[in-house]
Amino acid sequence: MKKIYLSALLVSSFLYSKNIVVNLNTQMIYAYNDDGDLYHSSQISSGTKDHQTPNGTFKILEKKKHHKSNIYPKPNGGGEMNYMLRLTNDGIAIHLGYLPGFPDSHGCIRVPKGDAQKIWKWATNGTIVKVIEKPDYDSYREIRNRVINYASNRPFSDPRFD
Repeated sequence: MKKIYLSALLVSSFLYSKNIVVNLNTQMIYAYNDDGDLYHSSQISSGTKDHQTPNGTFKILEKKKHHKSNIYPKPNGGGEMNYMLRLTNDGIAIHLGYLPGFPDSHGCIRVPKGDAQKIWKWATNGTIVKVIEKPDYDSYREIRNRVINYASNRPFSDPRFD
């Protein structure tokens, strides 16, 4: 009887705790309150085919308002990762970043300004993050090529597409 009661407590504490779901297929992030209600959702940009965002269940290990990458851009790092929520010890995090409309990061989950601040402020260390699905990289490559072709016909130059 004690085992059943303990199992029920563990399941209910997971079901009714703050959590984040990242859907790589739809390129969306969802933050849920303790009662299971949706707190906030936003578009994201996840990792590319060569630098995939890992699937799985993670806990937020660290929150840092102002953070710089130790790795990217190579060779010395320094890329801004503000409103960072660290998911792994090897550099995967949710953070503020540019969203081109397709997977474009080195594995991190980029969230636009405003949304990144809101999720960062709401989340706590230990908040569970589930990363699910897998992007259809061929479809995203087609979208990326359309965006690049559109940008190349523009009268200005955007260094993100050069």
